[in-house]
Amino acid sequence: MLSKDTDTHQHSMSGAEKAFPCGEEFNDDCQRRPQNPTPAEEFRKIEEYHPILASTGCSSRFCQSGRMIHIDEPRVGKDHPLHQIDAEALSFLEQMKRDNGFSSETDFQNRVKEVLKEVNRSKNTLTLAPEHKALKAVNTELAGDVSSRSWVQTAQELEYGVRLAWKHSRKCIMRSQYKNLRLCDLRHIKTSAEMGKALVQRLKEAFNGGDILPTVFVFPAREAGKSGPMIWNQQLLAFAGYTREDGSVLGDPVNASLTASIMELGWKPPEFRTKWDILPLVTMAEEDGPVITDIPKDDFPLVHIRHPRHGLAFEKLGLRWVPAPALSQLGFDIGGVQYTASPFIGWFMDAEIGVRDLADVGRYNVLPDVVKALYPDELHRPLEQLRECERLNLLCRAQTELNFAVFHSFSQAGVRMSDTLTASSNYCQFDDDHLKRYGFRLPADPYWLAPPQGSIIPIWHRGGSPHYQPKPMICRHRENPVKAWKRRQIGYDRPSQGSFGPVRKSTVPADGPCDAAAKPKVLVYHCTTGTIAVKLANAVYGSLRQYFLQCQQKFRILRPQPLSSLNLFKLSPDDVVIIIASSTGRGEVPPDGQSIIDRLRKSNPAAARFAVFGNGDSSYPDTFNGAARMLHDSFRNAGCRPLNDSYVEGDNAKESPPWNRLDAWSKSLPQQIQNPRPYSNGIYKSVVSKRSPPVHYQDIIRSYSRLRLESCTVNRGHLRKVQLSTRAHSYSAMDYLQVLPPNEPEVVRQVLRALRKKGHDRILALSGMKYYDFLKELAELKRPFRDMEWTGQLSDEGVDIKVLAKQPVIDVLRALPSGWQRNVEPDDVLLSMPVLTPRTFSIASIPDDSEKAGMRCKLELLVQAKRSGQFSERYLDSAKAGDFLRCRVRRGTELRKLCNKETGSIVAFITGSGLAPMQSLLRFRAQKIRQFQESGDISLYERQISLFIGFHSEDSALIHEGIDEAVTSGLIDMLCLMPSNELQARVQDKVFEPGTRERIEAKIRNGAHVFVCANKAAATDVTKNLSAILGCDDLQQVLGEKYIQDTFSPAPR
Repeated sequence: MLSKDTDTHQHSMSGAEKAFPCGEEFNDDCQRRPQNPTPAEEFRKIEEYHPILASTGCSSRFCQSGRMIHIDEPRVGKDHPLHQIDAEALSFLEQMKRDNGFSSETDFQNRVKEVLKEVNRSKNTLTLAPEHKALKAVNTELAGDVSSRSWVQTAQELEYGVRLAWKHSRKCIMRSQYKNLRLCDLRHIKTSAEMGKALVQRLKEAFNGGDILPTVFVFPAREAGKSGPMIWNQQLLAFAGYTREDGSVLGDPVNASLTASIMELGWKPPEFRTKWDILPLVTMAEEDGPVITDIPKDDFPLVHIRHPRHGLAFEKLGLRWVPAPALSQLGFDIGGVQYTASPFIGWFMDAEIGVRDLADVGRYNVLPDVVKALYPDELHRPLEQLRECERLNLLCRAQTELNFAVFHSFSQAGVRMSDTLTASSNYCQFDDDHLKRYGFRLPADPYWLAPPQGSIIPIWHRGGSPHYQPKPMICRHRENPVKAWKRRQIGYDRPSQGSFGPVRKSTVPADGPCDAAAKPKVLVYHCTTGTIAVKLANAVYGSLRQYFLQCQQKFRILRPQPLSSLNLFKLSPDDVVIIIASSTGRGEVPPDGQSIIDRLRKSNPAAARFAVFGNGDSSYPDTFNGAARMLHDSFRNAGCRPLNDSYVEGDNAKESPPWNRLDAWSKSLPQQIQNPRPYSNGIYKSVVSKRSPPVHYQDIIRSYSRLRLESCTVNRGHLRKVQLSTRAHSYSAMDYLQVLPPNEPEVVRQVLRALRKKGHDRILALSGMKYYDFLKELAELKRPFRDMEWTGQLSDEGVDIKVLAKQPVIDVLRALPSGWQRNVEPDDVLLSMPVLTPRTFSIASIPDDSEKAGMRCKLELLVQAKRSGQFSERYLDSAKAGDFLRCRVRRGTELRKLCNKETGSIVAFITGSGLAPMQSLLRFRAQKIRQFQESGDISLYERQISLFIGFHSEDSALIHEGIDEAVTSGLIDMLCLMPSNELQARVQDKVFEPGTRERIEAKIRNGAHVFVCANKAAATDVTKNLSAILGCDDLQQVLGEKYIQDTFSPAPR
């Protein structure tokens, strides 16, 4: 479009014509160009044709061609002496006459007399301040006479002026379209509110449903000594930029300051903030305050950036852009008349978006994400760690594909756009024609004119174009409208240039009375592969933030982030690091925490203070809070200073999540953070014990009841339905069942033989429990002993305890010398064995309300078959009805929220055995519908579920068994079933299908919960897909408690 004189690049207006020829055709075209005149001859012709030239900011000693914005180039908003206005008005009318703007010489002479008379009639003589008397002698611009109103141009004159100003715009490549520029004359509008209303209405007309009509909207001209009407926005259609507490920006960073100012003015952003929120207009008429006007998003639909060959990859990026450029902080200087509010709309050139707006590091910086999406196999290490040549290769290819996707998307959306080659070809032809006709070239600023693709674009090779600035012209405003308004608000009006008074500077710092960046930071991190630690971290953040805001303390609390984002080198000794850590697998540290441990070993960070809260499960005593322990030790060994309560263990076996434990600890944190000296409040122990706590088998026996196995389906599918019998009302919908997977009978018999015990022998320490039952139902026989203290009763001959301590129980007992049983108490051996690791399954059934307490009821599981899995295959393959399993119910605290009456509609993504909790929820809601049908309460029908299920084809029968009743009951408003397939299409990617995308986005924006029960990779993909659709960085973090995720990993072998 016209020159985009902000901080980016030129805008375009061109139809999609044949691209500029390349190769031999390009060389032939170069030979056909008109011969350039000598520089002296060309400059002479320019001065003859344009007797009045504005400054370009360059001098004989200082060239500004390398600057994007020249420091002293002309601007509107500055008063000019009367003789200058006379000369510019006369020059403008002469140009109009030269271009046949007057029907006769008489009409021209009469109009000149009218204009000069009007200018001089409205003149105003200014009295210079004494300190400026000497200045007047050396600066002719400081003459005493100025025109207070200048002169009023006719609509014909104004239209000619704006078109000519565009032709003279040395920064714009699309000037060949200047004769098509339409004028929307709004000079009759005098108030801010009317400005906003008219602008939105006329902008819609010019947008014309995508078939854009290039139009300039001109508001009243500026009067001498005043600022003139202004528009706060740099672009009428632009995205908000929300600055977060950590300094990052959600949205467009170039608009971060403007967004903050509009919010200060009273604008309330959408409750659901995204990267793609359109900013409202802020218009400010002369002598009127700023007014906010919302832009209807349906009038200017965003263009989703898609790629014809990389469809899914670009869908997952979730890119989009506004449909048209509409610059609004540039003005027009026409015949001495200044128009300070004259926005204009045109259409984009592809590179403006694909190479700059979306790709620039200071803007959306999407190229690294495009590289990851398109070339994952070539990223053998992180992009920033590749050799420069490799990184450049990937970035260039990504940039090319992104730019192509932009042009393709605008074409598919029916929105006008010019490609770079066409725009360059049109300009080259326009410039050559101008040279043939007038003997000199158009004014050109190569910094702006050359498209960012470089030498493959023809205009790159055009040298020797003169750098000059005729009038009429387009230029920037000398005042920032936001700063101008803020000066008025604090009672400071900058003196107009015409008064020549001293310029005072505000004493208020730009960032407020204190520098927030200098405050010590409290950084909260979560280390997890699930969601509970994230919720706990958010709770700690909320508690600390509320406390420090109320107390106005010196600490700055930063929002929770993954632990992998911690920059050790930016820590200061005054900072405090709070970590909420969950363990994975057998107590391992999640990947984001392991990367920090590795970095701590190699670096010496500042001695910041720290504390770790472990989110573990004592059902796994050997590995209870193993990740939290390792992180605590790593920070302490690296020289960081622990808070007094620097290590606290939460136990999901007692409370899931461990809110009470966390709340008590988080309440003590502010005092610990403010007081750097260690203190003891008697609540927790700060010393971290490296030895695992002893196993209390009596507690395990009490916790795990013996449930009877009723049936187990055996099929060729990946899911197996297991039915157990339990007491009625012993569980609720969406609870979990923890199962101790029994040992194989043959292994149990081998241990009994090694111990020289019978299966019916009793263990006195465990209330007479049988040896066989203990070894089958409680002891883990394929892992090492928990401790080897019982071996102290053995002779050392032939026994290497250190070697035996690393071997499985069954191998140790086989390796001991003959007769060892005479020297050792068998019960001591048993109680030193590790306990079986429980397997946790979601319960697929719900208790029947008709069953009475104490009666037996069915409990159903869906178990994912794992090759050589101890429970899913080894046990279930040989299990018989009537067998007993040690089990206990674990409350599904988070999942149960989906059963609340207040929970509205749900968008659910399920894979594999994740069907179990979903089936439980569907059955629960179907049960409630049956209960309320007689009462006429149909509110449940309004809380429908959109269900996406990915499964193995062999499990189709189980899938339909689990959802058919819900489908019949009308509980499901959208159902997508994705069986396994050769194309490896994933169910979570179905959200990008036309129609589905819009429905899902609308449901979530209207308050729907999101429920994800899948493996970790699929769950992560779901979050990324939904975040792309909604336009946010992390939908899970945005939705908070409305995003419920339950991930599962492959069952332990």
